Amino acid sequence: MRIITKNRQALNRQLQGGPEPSKKGLSARKVDDFLRFSLFLVGIGLFYVWNSYQAEQQIKELEQYKREVKELKSSYLLKQATLSAGTRFSEIRDHLDTLGLKPHVSPPYQIVQGLDRPASWQETPERNPGQRFESERIETTTNDTTEIP
Repeated sequence: MRIITKNRQALNRQLQGGPEPSKKGLSARKVDDFLRFSLFLVGIGLFYVWNSYQAEQQIKELEQYKREVKELKSSYLLKQATLSAGTRFSEIRDHLDTLGLKPHVSPPYQIVQGLDRPASWQETPERNPGQRFESERIETTTNDTTEIP
């Protein structure tokens, strides 16, 4: 039965004008399948090469960022050390000495409003022109207890 059905199929193909299936050699379908498969493999190969290239580029970029972070960190630490060294009291005092400024020897005093200044300038008592406030008035005491012989 098989032989008869195969012969009928071959006969039908010949009547329809189609090629008779060949068991050996290259047919158009085999060539087409081979070309599709080879194009698929070429596409996979190109994707693999592109992916490798992208991975290498990312690794290079990552290494560049690591170097940049290391440089920025060292720059930050250097600037921080310079700033902390420059803001020490001894460094500020030495720098001010070179400019001719000296630190205060006397302790600061508190200005109390209403006690040091009069309410209005018309009520200002006479004072020394070098004196700014009444609290700056220097009290002088005389020692009258000593006798001159």
